[in-house]
Amino acid sequence: MDTTPTKVSETTQSPKVCRICYSQADHQVYEVREMQFGTREPFQYFECCECKCLQPVYVPADLSRYYPATYESLNQQPPDNFRGAIKNKLKAFKTRFAISGRGYLGRFLEATRPKSDPGIKALSLIKPSRHARILDVGCGSGHRLYELKNAGFHRLLGVDPFIRSDIHYPNGLTIKKQTLEEVEGDWDVIMFHHSFEHLIDPLAALKLASKLVVSGGTCLIRVPTTSSWAWETYREHWAQIDAPRHIIIPSEQGLALLASHAGFNVEQVEFDSTEFQFLASMFYRDDIAWNEARSRADLQPMFHTNSTSSFKQDAEKLNRQRRGDQLVCVMRKA
Repeated sequence: MDTTPTKVSETTQSPKVCRICYSQADHQVYEVREMQFGTREPFQYFECCECKCLQPVYVPADLSRYYPATYESLNQQPPDNFRGAIKNKLKAFKTRFAISGRGYLGRFLEATRPKSDPGIKALSLIKPSRHARILDVGCGSGHRLYELKNAGFHRLLGVDPFIRSDIHYPNGLTIKKQTLEEVEGDWDVIMFHHSFEHLIDPLAALKLASKLVVSGGTCLIRVPTTSSWAWETYREHWAQIDAPRHIIIPSEQGLALLASHAGFNVEQVEFDSTEFQFLASMFYRDDIAWNEARSRADLQPMFHTNSTSSFKQDAEKLNRQRRGDQLVCVMRKA
């Protein structure tokens, strides 16, 4: 039996109908400003009193204008970080260790060099083979897939509707200017690395992912969550709201609800928040935008390792307590 809640008609529903559980109760509303680029444009968000997911009352008609060319994931140039055959070979060993947990050289490199990308580490929860068909949804310019390609994964595709045009890298990796609706083929792993919160209809996206992933395949979602100390503490100043780009910020409960309605079983949830939750949220509370903070000389010491070490320790503690402000959710197709 399909137990998916009946969605209220788009033409008649109240703006404050939860996009996750469709509750129409009297939800708490917050005024949140755009503070990544510092426009300070206000947006109303509400927290569903049933499933605790956070979402805007109204979604801007044209979201593309909030993704300028300087938006970080669109502005990266992956090949710049992969120059030199020896360096790339060492990176490959390190990446494979981060995913599989195997390899003495990779273990040594992980211990002695800067830690692996959290998105790469998240793949250790499913340990895909290098022959796995992996789709990365909302991947920007594809830096994570580029790293996987360097490590020997060869059946990769990235899609993002906000890149200027398709990207074809010399190493054979392709990133397409597409939405999930335009993707074809069968996939072993579908990933949403901090792109799921940008989707207007998350249930529709998960149902599409369920159709595209093979039986027994995996959907991996990394996303900010309201099931966190940071949301409870900073509220409208919490940096992970990132108005208006983040449309759905789920609770752990809300994410499980979406998974069940899309035909997935939640296998594992881990928290992987960082010091960003403290640093940026305190800036926003003091009316300092993120881009402004990074360009102000008087604030530069706060970004240094010595200054953020206590924040990093606090983030790790919250993760252990399952109260960090972002999580990794592994879903298996039923």
